[in-house]
Amino acid sequence: MINWKSVAIIGIVSLGLMGCNAAQEDPTTEVEAPETNQNEQVTTDKNKEQNGISQEIRTYVNQTDAWMVEVPTKWNDVHIVESGRMTEFIFPSDNPEYKQSLFWINAISEEEWEKARAEGPTGSAKEITLKNGDVYLYYTPLDQVLEGDELKRYEEMMKDIPKIIESFKFE
Repeated sequence: MINWKSVAIIGIVSLGLMGCNAAQEDPTTEVEAPETNQNEQVTTDKNKEQNGISQEIRTYVNQTDAWMVEVPTKWNDVHIVESGRMTEFIFPSDNPEYKQSLFWINAISEEEWEKARAEGPTGSAKEITLKNGDVYLYYTPLDQVLEGDELKRYEEMMKDIPKIIESFKFE
């Protein structure tokens, strides 16, 4: 039987990490996609081809842990928010009440990860890599609030996540 305290702690931590997708953001802390971000570089990589055509990519660099991922330029309007050791990639909905995550990357200690795994299911968390006693995980949301054309675009963007995660590396 799972200890009820462990379940409560995992639930609280999950809510803290994931938030509520349909929650309104405080207008004073609204996240907007910057014109340029010092953590991003746009490059054309001849090795990244789709249908024989070179694809332009953005390299996002996390300043806290010095990891990077390659993000397609069709994600240019995605909001990227760093909070501690978590970086969230948020779908750019036309509805300001929606904060729909595409995915997020988080780093926790190996000890915390082993404890969470021993206590039961870990939701959508998947390991990316282990470095210096820290486990780098990525999560995808378990629900979504989008409809119509936004839902279609969101679903197409979700297909890019495995390639983005494959590109994960340290500076």
